[in-house]
Order: sequence, then C-alpha cells, then structure tokens
Amino acid sequence: MLGVNRIRTTPYHPQSNGAVERWHRSLKTALSTRLSHGSWVEELPTVLLGLRAAGRSDSGVSAAELTFGRNLRLPGDIYDNSSNNCNVNDYCLVDKIRDTIRSYKPTSDNSRNCQSFLCTKTYVTVNMSLFGTIQYVNL
Repeated sequence: MLGVNRIRTTPYHPQSNGAVERWHRSLKTALSTRLSHGSWVEELPTVLLGLRAAGRSDSGVSAAELTFGRNLRLPGDIYDNSSNNCNVNDYCLVDKIRDTIRSYKPTSDNSRNCQSFLCTKTYVTVNMSLFGTIQYVNL
C-alpha cells in the first residue's frame, strides 16, 4: 500500500540492521579523519554534507539527490570555471583548502583494535555470615 516496504528489525539489537550499521561505520570513519584538528561537533556538518552529497556505489545517486530530486550545490560549485577572473581571495581560499586536506590523517579500518564489551570471567564470592549473601563480580 502506498509503495512502502516495511522492514522489521529486532529491537535493541542494532547488528541486525545492516544498512544503518554501514552508515554509522562511514560516519565514524569520516569523523575520525576530520578530528585531527577540531572537535567533532564543529566537524559534523561538513562530514554530513560530504556523506549526503557522495554518490552511492550501487545506485549511482546520492542521498541528497534521492531526497530533493537534484544534486546539492556544494561550496566548490560557487566558482565558475569558465571565467579566468581569479582574484587574490580565490587563491587564498584554495591554499586554505589544500592545507586543510593535507592536515587530514589516514585512519585504519581495523576493527580488531576495539575492546570487547563482553566479560570473560565472572567471580562469585560467597559470604555465609548471618544472611548468606552471594555477590557476583564481573571483571
């Protein structure tokens, strides 16, 4: 009905929703690349603009193009390449963009460096005093 396909996922189990997890992985990688010189709150709008304007490999269109029906106008589209009327401010902007791009650090997409959130051992201490309590300690 109305051309809507409903997809069910397990509540509180994000691993079962692969599309969202892939988006989060892309967002995390892009943010970690930009975080060499600022806070993530300041870098988030730029990262989101880049991810939303980037074309998808399977369909060839971007998320913004699917939403708005046309490509986004990015900051690089403001300048008309056909005119050769470049002033000093344009060169300063290009130099600033180049310096910013050079300051990015490469990130590794190695998930083996992550700490495990699972407890490997559970120690049980039994206190058989007046009330006979058992205490579980996860390490």
